[in-house]
Amino acid sequence: MTILRIKKSRIFLSMVICLLFITGISCTNEPDYSEFETADLNVNSTESVKITSTGLNFDMPDRIPSGWTNFKYKNESGMTHFFLLLQLPEDKTLEDYLEEVTPVFQAGMDYYREGDFANAFGAEGFGGLPAWYGNMSILGGSGMISPYSSSHTTLDMQPGNYVVECYVKGRNGKFHSYNGMITELEVTEEDNNRKEPDANVTIEVSTDNISLLGNINRPGNHTFSVDYLDQTAYGNLLGHDVHLVKFENGFSEENTSKLNNWMNWLYIGDDLEGLMAPVPEGFTFMGGVQELPAGSTGYFTAVLQKGDYALVAEVDDPVGRGLYVEFTIE
Repeated sequence: MTILRIKKSRIFLSMVICLLFITGISCTNEPDYSEFETADLNVNSTESVKITSTGLNFDMPDRIPSGWTNFKYKNESGMTHFFLLLQLPEDKTLEDYLEEVTPVFQAGMDYYREGDFANAFGAEGFGGLPAWYGNMSILGGSGMISPYSSSHTTLDMQPGNYVVECYVKGRNGKFHSYNGMITELEVTEEDNNRKEPDANVTIEVSTDNISLLGNINRPGNHTFSVDYLDQTAYGNLLGHDVHLVKFENGFSEENTSKLNNWMNWLYIGDDLEGLMAPVPEGFTFMGGVQELPAGSTGYFTAVLQKGDYALVAEVDDPVGRGLYVEFTIE
């Protein structure tokens, strides 16, 4: 579960949705994109940092050079996952995080689910986060990825030590990170000398607006740049992210409502809890970019086939806040 989110949730603030644009491609000899992975085109896999999940785990390197880095994330499990990169303060380690942060989030969520809001936001819950928690920085990661799918996310990695985690909840209500889906990554001072990617889709994200520079038209492989014009910050913890989701059964008021509720990790309903497995039927998550500081850009690649899609932020009531955009590929 994200370090970032609890500060957001404590004052019930969430934000960002992304809007998208896709350029057309020639219809002459058009490939059958149904045979490709979610995102496995136009990226040199030999230059990628490979991350694989077969369950509640990240199989990945523990040390990489700094600079523009493409993360190829293969979700080979039967669960929806993502990875979030959280830069630790210089004097803190993964062990500190596991001892002082992860169980605090889980305790707060457990109290919240029981309706005990005093303890949920008090010293026994979210209010018990250590002071150094606010000194951490979120520096991106992949948006959510459905089971047996893959994504490419490219980020400008800065030297430091990072926590890598997924905080989707299991059926038992426990965050994946609480159940072990968390690891540590060292980014060294050595520069990998790789270039910033080229994108054919530009998304501009601000606190209360997402701009799409172009139109969405043809299916195909696309690389999206997500430009964060500003950010909502609590200490160094940020407030925007972008997730791409396909509506397998088309748009409807019922489907939109389900997605809207599920994207709020504090939502508790009669038959649905936010970010808890299983994901509501009919949605396929295809990646995106997690929070980045104002002025930063992250990239993700996706193969879009014909159908209905949305860009949505992991916040409370993204539809009501305007942090939700639908588009159709024809």
